[in-house]
Amino acid sequence: FYNASQVHETVTSDGNKVRVAIDSGQPVEWTTEDNYKFTLSKFQIIVPSNRYNEVRSLIKTDLSDLSISRPRSRLSWGVGVPGDDEQIIYVWLDALISYLTVGGYPWDTKGEHGKESFTGRKHNSWPADIHIVGKDIIKFHTILWISFLMAAKLPLPKKILAHSHWTLEKHKMSKSRGNVICPFKLMNHYGVDAVRYYLLRDGGIADDGAYSEHIISGRYRKDLAGQIGNLMSRSTSHSLNPSSIVPKSPLLDGNLKENEVALMNILTKLPNLVDMHFERFEFSKGLGLIFDAIAEVNKYFTDCEPWKLVSSPHARTPENEELLNRTLFFSAETLRIAGILLQSVMPTKMSELLDDLSVGKDERKWSDATLGNGWPTMKGGKIMKFNVKGQLFPKLKD
Repeated sequence: FYNASQVHETVTSDGNKVRVAIDSGQPVEWTTEDNYKFTLSKFQIIVPSNRYNEVRSLIKTDLSDLSISRPRSRLSWGVGVPGDDEQIIYVWLDALISYLTVGGYPWDTKGEHGKESFTGRKHNSWPADIHIVGKDIIKFHTILWISFLMAAKLPLPKKILAHSHWTLEKHKMSKSRGNVICPFKLMNHYGVDAVRYYLLRDGGIADDGAYSEHIISGRYRKDLAGQIGNLMSRSTSHSLNPSSIVPKSPLLDGNLKENEVALMNILTKLPNLVDMHFERFEFSKGLGLIFDAIAEVNKYFTDCEPWKLVSSPHARTPENEELLNRTLFFSAETLRIAGILLQSVMPTKMSELLDDLSVGKDERKWSDATLGNGWPTMKGGKIMKFNVKGQLFPKLKD
């Protein structure tokens, strides 16, 4: 059904006036039947901001009462309206209520002295911390669903995230259009974690994301294999560090070079900045900062030319040994911090990375991603040994 605000009058090519739906352009005709209505007009409640503004506009212009039933004669299957055998509850209400039932509703809400309470929510299934929906169903979840919950005096989701779509050649992916990319083929080729990284790095929250085979391939080769994978391989090289022990932190001596001070500042600020962006669902920005930091350390590694520092016995002077230790420390510490921060995006690969660096299972919390927190910083401090098993992101097969 469309209400008056959702249709407009137009003139056909033969001069006839017809009413059509604004969203589809399809002709509509006036019809009447008996329905129960949910008084949606009584209720007026999102990230990102453009979706919030969209909902505000809908509330101002389109908050008419909603039909939530259909005659049984026309819709024979469904949940009956209590007290009326001639009506069936319609999908607007029926489908949305499933969010409650999969969370265990109705809960045991009896409190002390038989009073109603929500102690039954201690299993943490309700309310949702974040309810994630597509932008095309935002009205149902930010107006109808919220209004139903308010009418039932049930807790509301703490936040609703309305994401945009993936498109291919400027069209939304859909089965009917036949332009859907097979995720299983992608995962078989790039690996699950690489696909997760691409989806979050280049996917759209506020705006649609345009799928590109060129971009996902580039992300794998440049970011994953070329940056974090390359830093892992070169900094754990047996030729540079035959003992596979991370050197003592150079942060204590106070004689850091200018480029090392810059690295220290980047790595010190990184966890809080990434956390801020992730909390705002700005995943691309947060991931960009992590890989910018890795790129800076890769540049530092290249500039230090550690392979020259171990090229011969004559090259292993005290000064060169000190520079080598600094290079290995900043490389290992960057990998450790990045590995912790990237766990939610690439859980399997980052678990492998942290295992290879001998980072303990209980030392992988966000609070552990502090510069100098994971490697020896004092005399007699804990020594961590590398245990690298192979390439983190191997070369792709053609």
